[in-house]
Amino acid sequence: APQDRVDDAKIGMRSTALLLGEWTKPACAAWSCLFISGLALSGADVGLGAPFYASLLGASAHLAWQVGTVDLGKPADCAAKFRSN
Repeated sequence: APQDRVDDAKIGMRSTALLLGEWTKPACAAWSCLFISGLALSGADVGLGAPFYASLLGASAHLAWQVGTVDLGKPADCAAKFRSN
């Protein structure tokens, strides 16, 4: 997780936070889109209706807020966004 970058680097841990670096936000945005798309396709496959898609909109908005507003340079903000799940 991005809030652990400094500690990961100190102990030599190879983490996705270090690997992705400046690409962390775009990667999280892409994974969020894939996640929501997968849920939408699954819902369509089994014939779920409007309540499912309404909740999917809520989940999409929450993910967009998290990725869009997180300050990756502030560990406390990263942790707060994680806990907001």
